[in-house]
Amino acid sequence: GIPPSLLGCEYIHMAARHRRRVPEEPPVESSQRRELSRDLNRSGGGYELAVVVVLFTLGGLALDRWLGLVPLFTIVLTLLGALGAGVKVWVGYDRQMRRLEQEGPWATHS
Repeated sequence: GIPPSLLGCEYIHMAARHRRRVPEEPPVESSQRRELSRDLNRSGGGYELAVVVVLFTLGGLALDRWLGLVPLFTIVLTLLGALGAGVKVWVGYDRQMRRLEQEGPWATHS
């Protein structure tokens, strides 16, 4: 067991002094950094799409309560938010596929 005199901060400091050093990991190559950055950008897109739909829905709720037209604006703005999010995904996908087609080994370079 741990002696009572070493409980608390003193024990933590003693353990830190005697802890082994963890070997450093090799530096990350620039291609790995680009790939990580690209993957993080892609993952953030899902949150962006969800937030847009939620914000449009909340805006519709606010307008409906203010104007007394429940659920007209809630439905319309939710559908517009979802449609806009879908179009954004489609346009982004199409743009990326065109770029990959041009960069691929099968592309005709003039």
